[in-house]
Amino acid sequence: MLLSVERGDLAGDEQANTIDASGFSGNVTIRGGDGDDTLVGGSGFDMLNGQGGNDTLWWPERDDRL
Repeated sequence: MLLSVERGDLAGDEQANTIDASGFSGNVTIRGGDGDDTLVGGSGFDMLNGQGGNDTLWWPERDDRL
């Protein structure tokens, strides 16, 4: 069990990845990799980078960077 995590750094690979941080309240950086990815930010300040492929990015907060 992880407690008091404030920052996440998540990365996919060349496959089609779904990375969902919507339940995370800290800041997160998500890199999708080269596949056709779906990336979902959380409620913190997030940076979403789809990289190669046809990606779908969802962000609930206006402060996020795409």
